[in-house]
Amino acid sequence: MAAQSGQRLLVREHTHNYFFNADCPEVVPKGPSWVADQFGSQVPSIDTPVVVTVRDPIDSWLGFRQNFNHLQPDRFEDYCAKYNQFFDRVESWQKRGKPIHVFKYEDCVVDAESAMRGVAQFLNVEFAGLDVSAAFKTVSSGNSGRQSASLAIRKRRPFTMSLVKAARDSFEYSSLCTRLGYEPLHSNMTFSNRVSASFYSMLLPIRKIGNMVEAPGRWIYKQIRSGRGIQ
Repeated sequence: MAAQSGQRLLVREHTHNYFFNADCPEVVPKGPSWVADQFGSQVPSIDTPVVVTVRDPIDSWLGFRQNFNHLQPDRFEDYCAKYNQFFDRVESWQKRGKPIHVFKYEDCVVDAESAMRGVAQFLNVEFAGLDVSAAFKTVSSGNSGRQSASLAIRKRRPFTMSLVKAARDSFEYSSLCTRLGYEPLHSNMTFSNRVSASFYSMLLPIRKIGNMVEAPGRWIYKQIRSGRGIQ
């Protein structure tokens, strides 16, 4: 339909999620894009251009645990292994000369206009300027993620000393940092970072207990507000 009307079809996808769905291993794509896999099987002569965004593995792991806690894996090492499996496919495409463009999330936040200009150039489309607010007026495939209309580096989510240790001992994480060009967490820990991580390590069990106690209270409150009372 897009081709017939002289337009381009841009699909946003979360291909990496397929690597973390233990219930459906058969859906893991052969390449860095599930959509490109589908198009390629139907029209082998067409190389679908793919744009890949990567992020610091620590930040992506913390966000993954907060927003996609229902997906596997539960261990940081296993998460990094899956991330490496995904990037194996990215590098495979790069070596084969297939159309793929990779950029860092952090670079986009710092200079979104340059990052988007690079994407437009790669896709061979006109760059009409950057209007961040327009993104929040448009419904797109996989419409999720950042809710704020401002682009800025965000403070890292709280983490525990157990994550620092897991990062230090993880071969997969070390490999991932090298491949993506990020500095390992344990090599750049300031005194303030260690104090915050140690404090959060002590606070986390208390918060979990608090959530367990709070949940029944919220249920009782909803029952009373709804007029049903407690049966």
